[in-house]
Amino acid sequence: MRARGRVEREIADGEPSRFAQAPAPASERRAWLLACAIGALGLVALVAVLSGVVGQSVS
Repeated sequence: MRARGRVEREIADGEPSRFAQAPAPASERRAWLLACAIGALGLVALVAVLSGVVGQSVS
């Protein structure tokens, strides 16, 4: 189909598409795993400091 100088293609449901299909977004699994690992490490450090394991002076 040609309408007003634009080429329109029909998609699966019969509606004309004026724009190209957007690519699928990349997986965020690696970013979430890294964020959870850093959060867990921070939680372990916080528990160690609050329980007195870190910062304890040996006499």
